[in-house]
Amino acid sequence: MPYSRTTFPDLYLAMLANLKAVGDDTYDRVPKVFRQFYYHYGPDQIKGSTINFTSQSGLGLFSTVAELADIPFDTPVQGYDKLVTPLKYGLRVRISDKSFDDDQLGKTRGFFEQLAISAAEDQESKLAGLFNNGFTTTETSADGLAIFSGVHTTPKAGTYLNTPATAADLSMSSLEQATIDTGNLIDDSGKRMQMKFKWLVVPTEFEWLGKRLLGSEGLPQTANRDINPAFQILTLVKSEYLTDLDAFFMVANPFPTGAILAEKKSLSLETQRTIIAQYTDTAQSYRWLPSMIDPRGWYGNPGA
Repeated sequence: MPYSRTTFPDLYLAMLANLKAVGDDTYDRVPKVFRQFYYHYGPDQIKGSTINFTSQSGLGLFSTVAELADIPFDTPVQGYDKLVTPLKYGLRVRISDKSFDDDQLGKTRGFFEQLAISAAEDQESKLAGLFNNGFTTTETSADGLAIFSGVHTTPKAGTYLNTPATAADLSMSSLEQATIDTGNLIDDSGKRMQMKFKWLVVPTEFEWLGKRLLGSEGLPQTANRDINPAFQILTLVKSEYLTDLDAFFMVANPFPTGAILAEKKSLSLETQRTIIAQYTDTAQSYRWLPSMIDPRGWYGNPGA
């Protein structure tokens, strides 16, 4: 955090350093659920103001080759383009010199804590936004379709889905259908992806049900003595930031061309003191954008 000694007395510098530490500690203590679902591109990896993603198909399957015939060849084709431009977000609070003098880090400390909480809340809401808006074209993947779609297309004219044909609330049967659908995912050349899904992401309203489905060794919610095939196959993650209260999601480990977080500027704090009016402006800002390129690492069911 930059300070100018021609602007801030030594006492103010010491107080601001203390308050910045308070803000950093508060920010670190706020739970952050959604970051783990995104592949992160930091400031050192973003040259200029944007990242341009251009996909390319892979190769198809082998063909039978007749005697003396040439081995057939396959040609990769260019896929979809998506331009990701990080946006700037920020918030500022103004604190008078009188508040500094009289308060001695009491209520003034609270301003820095609230600024940090607002930053964490804002970021978590934006990361959750791709889940909340993923069934509409408010958020799209590189093929121009909603993130969760039954008609995603590949560059070689193939199709795949990452949402069920018939929406249903979370249950043993809808979870089974999700594992079937994700097991059938194909790459751009039609090969099975063998993608391992890791998390079951649910709103708070489904937390207890999710625990029964994934945590019971025996088949839950039935008198039948049978094994539970869903036992510990996924890690349950619940979040209050999911706005569709009967939707649920399955998420795989993030990969470089899937769900990405482009962070051009990390969260930072700047201060500026106005001597004549005798107040200090304290602002936090960051510059980033979560975006979906290839949605095959996410599966969503909007619920019935």
